[in-house]
Amino acid sequence: MTDTPSEFPADSTVTDLFDSGGGLSAALSQFELRAGQITLVAAIERAINRQQHLIAEAGTGIGKTFAYLLPTLAKGKRVLVSTATKHLQDQVYFKDLPIIEKVLGRSVSACLLKGRANYFCHYRYNAFIVSNFGLTRSQLQKVDKLNDWLAVTSSGDLAEVAEFSYDDYSFRKQITSTTDNCVGGECPYFNDCYVQKIREKARQSELVIVNHALLMADIVLKETGFAEILPDAEVVVIDEAHHLPKIATQAFAEQISYFQLTELARDARQVYRNHADEYPDFEDCTETLLACTADFRDALSHNKSAGSTRLSELKQLSAYRQFKTLMQAYKPFLEALQQLSTHDEDFRTLHERAQVTAASIRHVFTTDNEQNMTNNTAHNTTPELADSTAGNTAVNAHSVAILEWNSDGFRASRLPIHLGNRFREVLSCYADSWLFVSATLSVNDSFDFFKTALG
Repeated sequence: MTDTPSEFPADSTVTDLFDSGGGLSAALSQFELRAGQITLVAAIERAINRQQHLIAEAGTGIGKTFAYLLPTLAKGKRVLVSTATKHLQDQVYFKDLPIIEKVLGRSVSACLLKGRANYFCHYRYNAFIVSNFGLTRSQLQKVDKLNDWLAVTSSGDLAEVAEFSYDDYSFRKQITSTTDNCVGGECPYFNDCYVQKIREKARQSELVIVNHALLMADIVLKETGFAEILPDAEVVVIDEAHHLPKIATQAFAEQISYFQLTELARDARQVYRNHADEYPDFEDCTETLLACTADFRDALSHNKSAGSTRLSELKQLSAYRQFKTLMQAYKPFLEALQQLSTHDEDFRTLHERAQVTAASIRHVFTTDNEQNMTNNTAHNTTPELADSTAGNTAVNAHSVAILEWNSDGFRASRLPIHLGNRFREVLSCYADSWLFVSATLSVNDSFDFFKTALG
């Protein structure tokens, strides 16, 4: 991996675009010649030509976006740009890209790709309307506005309508999908799916803009060998790269959260209400799980509205009793789904999700993952963890387990202490060149800390 040199000669004439009288000066009314920008362009161009990776530190205002987009697009490369913030995503797509097109003298096929939680889901919405429970007056008004919007939208991006903001999380979750609850090709609305449409657009684009979380989700998914989110690229640009190590660590973590449990239980309740006459006893299991999940959340935030602790300290918390009750409530819920899965396809899908959740609980709350994996048979996936969490759940040789909470929910995570070779192995198979760019990457004039953080 190549660090940015003090002077790096270019292999071609792309740097001429950044000189006085070059294409960029003609496109920008307030163009300013920046020696640092030209040095960065030369380094990026050399890395692309030699199919190398590059770590570059460039201060605010140096024009990093132009420095990495013009060389890559001028050479006809397929480029994936990942940022940490929505603000920079929007800047690249809506502000900088039109200038790039003007400099190049051609249009650039581009796609601003977001995670699936940003797009309307026909299947989830129709299931929500059919079940018709839990709608407040304000949500009924939102349904009317939603129907008006659906008649005109081409993207399905909920950001188009202010009423569907993240403020009303419970409503938004009913009209969007997750990796867990998406039914994929079996969906009756698959051909109309906005997520599939935007991903197809991304596959046809020269430039795809995402955030670090979506990039890491794709990397983790590609590790399984079964699926992917993002299209292939020749060059991957990581802007705001100083945020990546933390996001990568979170992506490689095993997690279980309040929202994961409640979403599973609510989806189960929704299916149950479509089969209420057939399975009259299932509602008790579902409502108990929902109540116990909420009780654990409330108990955590009772004395301290927000906090975190290592899981080894869980027994010392006053909320430990509610945690044990929650684990005990999950067992009959999972067993009921197992029985119902033999009678109905919807329950079979839910049971598969519940098994994955049970395995995640075991992995987060125990240290010997391999031993517990051998116990995860179809019959023995119930997380009877009230006793197994005693002792050494916080740290093992490779991971640390923590519990975080606030008044809205909780999240238990087992985080890798070191990424090891996981990220390094991604580099060569993902793209020819990776460009890591940020205003703050070095420590004591060295990139070693950043390199070590990514493995």
